[in-house]
This record gives sequence, structure tokens and C-alpha cells, in this order.
Amino acid sequence: MSNSPDLNINNEIIQKINELTELLAKREHIDYAHLDPSQNKSVTLQELEIINQQKEEEIKVLDKAWMNFEEDLFGVVQMSMQEKNQLHTFYMNKHKMEKNRRAGQRSAGVWRA
Repeated sequence: MSNSPDLNINNEIIQKINELTELLAKREHIDYAHLDPSQNKSVTLQELEIINQQKEEEIKVLDKAWMNFEEDLFGVVQMSMQEKNQLHTFYMNKHKMEKNRRAGQRSAGVWRA
């Protein structure tokens, strides 16, 4: 059972969650006071361009990771819904079988001539 497709998908999603966690842990917050030219006259255009480029790359990586995670998680939600529907079908079938069995027992015990 350890090689089941569902378990593999779950493990892949767990791995993606771990990767997202690592990305978020590495993410650096911007010190706006340091970068605001009205508050820090020594900030350069080059420094702002470099940080802007880094943020663009960070956004691309995070967005791609999120889209992959979201797609996989949606697939798991769909599988879980299918499983729930199948279980409901099994439940209803068993309920009908039990009802028919009880009805059969009642009718079998009441034979009159």
C-alpha cells in the first residue's frame, strides 16, 4: 500500500509544502525606511534596481510554486470528493440491502393460508 498513487501524490504535496516553507523562510522583507529616497539620501538607483530585480525573481518563484501546489491540492480535493461520493454509494447500497433483508424476514414469517 505504500506505493499507492494516492500516497505518492500526498507525499509530493507534502514536499511542495516544505519547498514553499523554505522559500518563505528565505524571503527577505524590505526595509522601506532604508530604501525611501526621502528618508535616506544615500540610496542609489542601482541599489533600487537590484532589489527590484530580486523581488521580481522572488515573485516568479513563489508564484510558480503556488500554482503547482494549488493545482496538486485541487486534484487531491477532487479525488477526496470522488471517494466520498463512492462511499455514499456504498452506504446507500448497503442500506437498501439491509432494508430488503428486513422486509424479506418480515414477509417470510407471515404465511397464512
